[in-house]
Amino acid sequence: MEVLLQQIINGLVLGSMYALVALGYTMVYGIIGLINFAHGDVLMVGALTSWTIIGVMQDATPGMPGWLVLLLAVIIAMVVCASLNFTIEKLAYRPLRNSSRLAPLITAIGMSLLLQTFAMIIWKPNPKSYPNMLPTEPLHFGGAVISITQITILATTVITLAFLMWLVNRTNLGRAMRATAENPRVAALMGIKPDVVISATFIIGAMLAAIAGVMWASNYGTVQHAMGFMPGLKAFVAAVMGGIGNLAGAVVGGIALGLIESLGAGYLGKLTGGVLGSQYTDIFAFIVLAVVLTLRPSGLLGERGHHMMNTKTGKFIAFALAAVALLLLPIILQSTGSNSWVRIVDIALLYVLLALGLNIVVGYAGLLDLGYIAFFAVGAYVFALLGSPHLTDTFPAIKAMFPEGIHYSIWIVMIVAALVAGIVGMILGAPTLKLRGDYLAIITLGFGEIIRIFLLNMDRPVNITNGPKGISQIDTISVFGVDVTLYYYLFLFFVILAIIISYRLQDSRIGRAWMAIREDEIAAKAMGLNTRNLKLLAFGMGASFGGVSGVLFASFQRFVSPESFSLMESVMVVAMVVLGGIGHIPGVVLGALLLAGLPELLRHVAHPLTELTDGRLAPEILRQLLIALAMVVVMLLRPKGLWPAPEHGKSLSK
Repeated sequence: MEVLLQQIINGLVLGSMYALVALGYTMVYGIIGLINFAHGDVLMVGALTSWTIIGVMQDATPGMPGWLVLLLAVIIAMVVCASLNFTIEKLAYRPLRNSSRLAPLITAIGMSLLLQTFAMIIWKPNPKSYPNMLPTEPLHFGGAVISITQITILATTVITLAFLMWLVNRTNLGRAMRATAENPRVAALMGIKPDVVISATFIIGAMLAAIAGVMWASNYGTVQHAMGFMPGLKAFVAAVMGGIGNLAGAVVGGIALGLIESLGAGYLGKLTGGVLGSQYTDIFAFIVLAVVLTLRPSGLLGERGHHMMNTKTGKFIAFALAAVALLLLPIILQSTGSNSWVRIVDIALLYVLLALGLNIVVGYAGLLDLGYIAFFAVGAYVFALLGSPHLTDTFPAIKAMFPEGIHYSIWIVMIVAALVAGIVGMILGAPTLKLRGDYLAIITLGFGEIIRIFLLNMDRPVNITNGPKGISQIDTISVFGVDVTLYYYLFLFFVILAIIISYRLQDSRIGRAWMAIREDEIAAKAMGLNTRNLKLLAFGMGASFGGVSGVLFASFQRFVSPESFSLMESVMVVAMVVLGGIGHIPGVVLGALLLAGLPELLRHVAHPLTELTDGRLAPEILRQLLIALAMVVVMLLRPKGLWPAPEHGKSLSK
């Protein structure tokens, strides 16, 4: 009973922190319908700012009471975060308010990366210990323990909710917010300034994020540049659970999610005999999200609120020149005396293959999948298990069956991986069939994280994936018994094959049906199209591309681990499709080559910048900075992408 009470207290505290962030999410989304992926990183900026202020004040005024130092740090962090969020809204989001839904979403992801990168430059990437400024003597309650910091978090959430309810329901600003959320054009005709209201909403949300950041850092005792993304993501899950735009719902969703995570972490291991432990805590939020959006999409408490060549001769010349250039490219690159340039092109071609697969789901069918990297992981691990000594070294029974080890031909494994990834894609796509837009993006992102977490932890009690250590000694690719040494031509072959398949699909009856669903799903259904099966087919076919890419990646690297399939990789592939030109195959190829190749090229010229900034601008940080800037700048200047299709779909411009 004491353990249960302690887990409930921990869950209430965790949920209160989620609720503080979710309140900011629900206010912004309720007014302009934007998932502000950078909101969690505003939390991070608030925490790191307060850490800096506390350090300065402790040195300058050593006798000042700890609670007063913390209070001043919170106030300054709120001001900094409010200024930051106001600037982000005005420069990054406001110009895209009438653009496609994907443009501000990709910009928000870019802003998230940008804030993390600047945080690494300013504060350096290493984690920092956060001082405890409140009394450390805990209180004992029914056998459980609760700290002064935890009590402060609970009280802050209650006070904040009460203040926001008063603000929204009793003040002119609140009435203006509700009017703008209902219809900004009508609100403007009534004398309300929507831009001012939206800016005020972003400022309030940033202040809440700053408070949550300080509370989070105080509770866990550490701060770093990546601390905000996962709490921010889970807070959005909480906001969806409670009902987007519903303040009380955001708090209810946050508390519920905190309790589910805490109780699950405490009892899941016991209930499953140690198979599933606290290491699976992060999947609870996404499982809950899938259930809620499937059974009650409005939340628990409800929502509120080309130039083409004209002659065959011209086309033939263009294709011939391109073919010669592609064939000679690795030879030219190797003439520099280093294979690193060829390797960069190889990686870029793999990303092109991935982007072409995702384009089937996003570009043709209009289904925004942020967890696509999971199918890349499935293909890689299928080949890693069937083309390495891992299974025979781990399981004696398999060793007896295959005394010389499991070394299936990669061509057989490629077919198996494509089938497995396709089936997994359809299984994960099935619960999302009724969802579109932002909700679909979040739930697919969650599914991608669930698969990565399972890969990370399936080394016990039975070692299947070898956990974080990964699987090595993977077989290389052989063609007619000869090992492939120059992967470029093999990858180029698969990219060309994928482009041909993509064009054939685009012009086929299935492709036209997908595009009809993308344009207007209700009209497509009224015309007799089986939208459910067509969506599942899009998920499955796109996932198969990812599975084949994973097999090629595993054979190329000869090593796979869960860290190769992080959420950031999935975001990268989505960005390639959107930045290049969604639904347009040449644009997708261009976006993939640019985002995959240019940052890698710049690693080779980053050394002077690293020395100039005393190591703060390391090659990895520079890469992330450039990707984030590219995402934001391209979406601001060309919301439809660098090379959009001649006719952009209606649904993509809504």
